[in-house]
Amino acid sequence: MTSIDTVIVDDEPKAPTILKNKIERLCPELNIVATCQNAKKAMVFLDTAMPEISGFDLLENIESPIFKSFLLRLLMIMP
Repeated sequence: MTSIDTVIVDDEPKAPTILKNKIERLCPELNIVATCQNAKKAMVFLDTAMPEISGFDLLENIESPIFKSFLLRLLMIMP
């Protein structure tokens, strides 16, 4: 079984821990790699040349224009 790296973002102080415990119990294929309480202070780095999907391909599948704009600017400054 392939694991899926997962990030939990929730503004409630106890929610990430509660959700992490439920996910670990109910969805063993998900690997919680980080939790965060403030999405505005979260950072995501995407590789633009991955074999299965590039960072740009991922951006095309994200519906949030604010998040997409942030990630696109980040990709443009990376070498």
